[in-house]
Amino acid sequence: MQDMKPISSGSIPRPHERPHPPTPQTGNGRRFVNPQSCTMHDKYDISLFNMTLVHPIQSTFITFDVVPTPPPTEPARGEFIKNHFIQQLNWYPWTCDVMSENLANTTVKDAGVEMNMQSRFAEAEAIITPLYRSAQKKLGYMHPTTIYYMNNLGVALGGQGKFREAEAILYDTVGMKFSEIDPAHLSTLGSMMNIVLAYKGQGKWQRANEVLSQMINIRAASGGTADPDFLDWNDHLGVVLAIEQKYDEAEQVLMRCYEARQNLGRDPYIFCTQYTLEWVRKQKASQLANEKESG
Repeated sequence: MQDMKPISSGSIPRPHERPHPPTPQTGNGRRFVNPQSCTMHDKYDISLFNMTLVHPIQSTFITFDVVPTPPPTEPARGEFIKNHFIQQLNWYPWTCDVMSENLANTTVKDAGVEMNMQSRFAEAEAIITPLYRSAQKKLGYMHPTTIYYMNNLGVALGGQGKFREAEAILYDTVGMKFSEIDPAHLSTLGSMMNIVLAYKGQGKWQRANEVLSQMINIRAASGGTADPDFLDWNDHLGVVLAIEQKYDEAEQVLMRCYEARQNLGRDPYIFCTQYTLEWVRKQKASQLANEKESG
């Protein structure tokens, strides 16, 4: 597996026009993200690589049609922005792999994935574990079906707060996807985001920073555009940098992301970047003031 260290940051690719977001669903909402086929291999059934990333919408904070307006005066505005920052940190969901042949009419037919999507993570672990072990024994450790179950088992473990176990299996998952699929494949990047969440659960912010930086640079180097996922990763990196109190870096990342969202036109997520950027600037000003007082 390639070492997960940040590579030199580049400019955000030219954004493409972002399609209108889907209407949010109640309960088990799903966000389907750009299916991307992999045709690099002929030793396995190609269809096994044609996976769709599925993001369960687990937070009511991210809205598609209504942009909340913060209070205009302090201290109410400051409290609103602070709460926003906390929610922005926690909103990103775990990412399941779903095989294309098991996906029809937006209905997931994989019982383990369904349990993950419903946040019934212990049940998901019970379903996926024997399937993973069977695939490992019958098909081999590096077979795409085995890798598929590994990722979703990592989600089930992480969803239960078993972050160290999730980190271990997801790290192997990403290594195999780097080798067998492609670092820039959406399925690989989805598993990398799962590792970020496992690190977040353990407070390993520097490691989360490194993996997010690598994800962003992999996508930029692949010649892709600033699609919704790419911008979300930049938002999340800005939040992680702020938690590390690297406010200058956080401001730079978030400002680039904000400008890219502006170029997209009607982007319902732009207020998330805007309010996070405002919080970072307030924290930066407060830090500078404290340094002057102590100096």
